Amino acid sequence: MNRKALYTWKYLLPALLILLTTWFLVQVAIDAVHEENRNKLGLVAQILENDIRNNAAAKAAFLARDNAKLEELLQPMLDQKILEEQGNLGASIYLPDQERNVAFSPRSAMNGSSLDKKVTISAEAVRAYQSGQPGYYSVQNEIRKQPIYNYINVLEVDGKKVALISVNQTAASVHGETRTIWLYGLIICGLALLVLFVAAVGEYRRESTLMRELDNVTKWLKGLTWSSVSTADVDRKLTLLKKLPAEFQKAIRFVEFARLQKRHVLEHLPLGILMLDVNAKITYANPSLRRLLGRTQEELETMSVEDWRSCYQLADGSYISDLVEKQVQIDNCLGVIRHSNGQEIPFAATLRSLPEDEGKPLGYFLYVRNLSEEIALDRQEQKIHYLFNAIPMSVLLINEDKEIEYINPSVSRLFSCNEHDLLGKKLSEALPWELDDHSQVLCEPLHKALSTGMRMHSSNIQALIHGREYDLDFDFFPILNAYTSSADGCMILIKDKTLYREWEDLSQRVDQHTNYVQMAATIAHEVRNPMTSVRGFLQLLSSQITGDTHRKYLDVMTTEIDRMNTILSEYLSMARTPQPEWEPIHLTELVRDTFMLLEGEANYRGVNLSLELAEDCHIRGIARELKQVLINLVRNAFDALEGGEGLIHLRLQNEQGHYLLTVTDNGVGIAPEQLTRIFEPFFTTKAMGTGLGLPVCKKIIESHGGSLYVQSELGAGTTFTIKVPQFFQ
Repeated sequence: MNRKALYTWKYLLPALLILLTTWFLVQVAIDAVHEENRNKLGLVAQILENDIRNNAAAKAAFLARDNAKLEELLQPMLDQKILEEQGNLGASIYLPDQERNVAFSPRSAMNGSSLDKKVTISAEAVRAYQSGQPGYYSVQNEIRKQPIYNYINVLEVDGKKVALISVNQTAASVHGETRTIWLYGLIICGLALLVLFVAAVGEYRRESTLMRELDNVTKWLKGLTWSSVSTADVDRKLTLLKKLPAEFQKAIRFVEFARLQKRHVLEHLPLGILMLDVNAKITYANPSLRRLLGRTQEELETMSVEDWRSCYQLADGSYISDLVEKQVQIDNCLGVIRHSNGQEIPFAATLRSLPEDEGKPLGYFLYVRNLSEEIALDRQEQKIHYLFNAIPMSVLLINEDKEIEYINPSVSRLFSCNEHDLLGKKLSEALPWELDDHSQVLCEPLHKALSTGMRMHSSNIQALIHGREYDLDFDFFPILNAYTSSADGCMILIKDKTLYREWEDLSQRVDQHTNYVQMAATIAHEVRNPMTSVRGFLQLLSSQITGDTHRKYLDVMTTEIDRMNTILSEYLSMARTPQPEWEPIHLTELVRDTFMLLEGEANYRGVNLSLELAEDCHIRGIARELKQVLINLVRNAFDALEGGEGLIHLRLQNEQGHYLLTVTDNGVGIAPEQLTRIFEPFFTTKAMGTGLGLPVCKKIIESHGGSLYVQSELGAGTTFTIKVPQFFQ
């Protein structure tokens, strides 16, 4: 093949390649446009389907086949969605069993047609309806009178196919994008061909000049006779021959310079570079890799394949030599390198082949990236993340635009919101709280921290969050940019002091209450002694007085004194520190015995008393006190039933290390303002009550390591729940 043919193919093939590449890329771009259009239409259809599924009225109208109601509900839904998209879109909801649309948007595209008109759908829509799968196709639309790209989805209600949701876009808009893609493709292709043509013309001219000069030199050499040659003529004719080696030398020097440059880059790369021949023998290792292995270039070049295998371990158990033999390439394969001192260093390896010669690679090069610093940084980030999540204070990270970039779980708990509700939003708008002076306590310190780079503090801030008042402290820590030394963010620590304040108030009230209880207990104890004497004298007088009237007075006095003794005994029982004598208790039998004890009283009162027991429930405690608590709760339930009629249910459950004993009635219930005070001493709603029964019950249950709490609703009834541990020590 002559030089002209070679020259022609040298530039013809790239030209053909440019044309084919342009055609392929244009087709890929057009396919991407169609795929994007399909995804967009599918997303709109899916949103419409979800909106309809979540609309109970629409579902009911579909099941009732109420077309008027469907049009009333669905037409605004379609109009709103098509208006939001602001494109050449259309949508309709088609009832296959009636062969008509119940909603169509935009209505202006119907050209005066009515929704009652029967519409014949395409074969693609019929297949989509029969298969229940979405479909995407182009069709000549019967209503819009123009070609469209249509995405169709099957709507099911309660497992039944009821309608087809169709979202479409005019083909003209898609064709406009296609024409634009072809135009840009042709322009780029033309520019590439122009550059190729200019390069071909330039090389052709250089080749023609060189060949012409070589022909002249050849002719001169052939006609040369040494008898007639002159020194000046030889120097002049050989000048061109001297130029040709100079050009070749220049090219060689350029190649050598490029090779040295690449070698210099390899020597200073922070990545480890390893060159291997086709037999996986090491031919070159740059300094970064030699430092990772702790070995010299000579040691690596003389290392056998087995010794090289002992220097590393890939995560999948494979070896580089096996991969080279199989001509397999890898990307970012994890493993560890063993340093000569025994240290194991994590790395990621990438294996690539060198340019091929006659279909076979000339060798391989291995990229090795040291992951030690990345893993250490990742561990440090994890520690910081765990620290932020563990600290009880709320942490927010704010950027220089005062937008929230991070919150820890304490912030979510404090404001009762999700992380996604706050991230990316302005601090002043995102948090659902009300501050006394928002700009003074939050905005101003934050601005100072960002502008000065100094820590700021705000204390004793009163905030209203979801109707509850909180006592907060703010600390603002600026985050300094390592390059500019100015603050480009801020960390805000919010300390919630509400519980501390409430605990202090509660502690003071408990101390006061303890003093009152001790003082009252002393008084009660002292009062009982003279009352005992008074009752004794009343008994003596009753034996000496014979008149019925006077005896009646003495009986009343004795009864009231006994009542006073009962009140004092209950109070002293509550105030006295118990000295328990624990014993094994069969809780199931105790509840059953108490039920039988109260069953007669329930029948007398006309109350339906029922029992539900878990078998073999055992605890340790004082059976007499627990029975006293149960009797007190049931009798309180008797009093809560108006007219003495109603239901009381006792239930004993075994639940995860605890026993739950509930007493439930369907009485009048307890008002919310009374519910918070029923365990306070001397608080009662009964005319003859002492207000000590429930406090004594609560104290007994707590002395057994349990808890007593109540739930009540006015007009519905009350439930008292006793929770005691199964193995209380």
